[in-house]
Amino acid sequence: RMTVAVSADFDPITIAINDAVYAFTKDVDKTMYSMHIEFIKNIDLDIFVDKKSLDELGLTKDDLIDAVEIKEHGEILKMIADSTVTIPF
Repeated sequence: RMTVAVSADFDPITIAINDAVYAFTKDVDKTMYSMHIEFIKNIDLDIFVDKKSLDELGLTKDDLIDAVEIKEHGEILKMIADSTVTIPF
């Protein structure tokens, strides 16, 4: 899905909300999707984590990999609303 966005000349971003936040924590087993995270890093894709989700999961910025930026819930909702295309997965 990401390849479609990149090849379609969009400026894609990744937003992690709810349990998807766990995918970007330091201590989670990334065996099944480590290549996807490396791809995201290699193409310099912005990764945003929802602060509300982070708080609800009892996590902090220190629990996350370095490549992510935390955004307030309202900012996340605005980013999604302002998007031309969204590709949930």
